[in-house]
Amino acid sequence: MKELDEANKKYNSDFVEKVKKTDVGENLKRIKIKKNVYIDSLIQPGFIYYIETGVVLRSFVDAAGNIKAIDILCAQEVMGLRSLIGRVGVQLEIKALEEVTILIIPEKLILANLQDAYHFLCSNFQYTMSIMYLHWQAMLSFGSERINYALIALAYYVGTEKDGEFFFPPYITHDVIASFASVTRSYVSRHVSKLADDDILVNQAKKMKIKDMDTLIKNTPNYQSF
Repeated sequence: MKELDEANKKYNSDFVEKVKKTDVGENLKRIKIKKNVYIDSLIQPGFIYYIETGVVLRSFVDAAGNIKAIDILCAQEVMGLRSLIGRVGVQLEIKALEEVTILIIPEKLILANLQDAYHFLCSNFQYTMSIMYLHWQAMLSFGSERINYALIALAYYVGTEKDGEFFFPPYITHDVIASFASVTRSYVSRHVSKLADDDILVNQAKKMKIKDMDTLIKNTPNYQSF
């Protein structure tokens, strides 16, 4: 999954660089968003939103009022693909987990680079389908296994690996894990404590790391890596 993510980011970066070269009329706009600000109201049809720096969390509220995360987007990833190609069925909440810088690309600049845009869109849709497949795996799981799945996926995606251990960034909180696992925050806290007791995970002073990824994966039968 990490390799697919990196390849998609390169497609995005290369495409944006070509767009910048064709922007002779100063059509590109750049905005900065502070940490913990919701930015879903900024996403309008007819634009692509390229994340230059920072991290955002995309989620939605289900019929029961529960927050369910879809993904986390980092630098060199894009928002606005669904509204660019058609109507959006589900309204997403988009929250800045860190201070974010976004480059806003209008549709006319995308059309001006149509051949490159085709590969750019295909890469992003392939990546999106892969994310959906991973979420489908999680939905086949129950309870604590869903939490394991969320921990593994987040560790590989936004974690930093060192000597076989995976360190989570500060914005990966119990609330964020709960929204990915579709369970309550209290359930996450209890399960994280159990993993710490089993020496699989360390959770101290808002710093979390996975010490034993192999055992965590063994305890998550439905998890399949790419």
